[in-house]
Amino acid sequence: MSDPVSWLLVRRGWQVVASDGTTVGRIGAVRGEPTKDIFNGVVVRNSSAPPRYVPSELIAGIVSGQVTLRLSAEEFEAVPPEKRRPLAPSVSLSEFLRRFELRSGGYTSRCSGSERRISTTNGGSPWATRFPGF
Repeated sequence: MSDPVSWLLVRRGWQVVASDGTTVGRIGAVRGEPTKDIFNGVVVRNSSAPPRYVPSELIAGIVSGQVTLRLSAEEFEAVPPEKRRPLAPSVSLSEFLRRFELRSGGYTSRCSGSERRISTTNGGSPWATRFPGF
């Protein structure tokens, strides 16, 4: 048996094994806050079932290439599928425009610490002057 390793080393594709020794899937994602060393859990993927989220409290051990659960294979199958998480918080169009100072006729670029106005005339694209036909 290998020595235990930190949750920070867990990668996608590592094998996930139930407490009874049955392989139940592979790591699809690791949930946590690495900067604060807070481990929330893992998402287990299996080709024949939807991904399932397993909280850290239900993880018995982590060794290189393998995560072992405190659940039997039967108990793991009873874990509900992971709910889809939004990719980003929703922002209204007006809030998006306000944040990026987009206005009709151009936008303000704040690259390299300096501000400059970029025109969106000439085809409506700021790239139209550099890349004709864009």
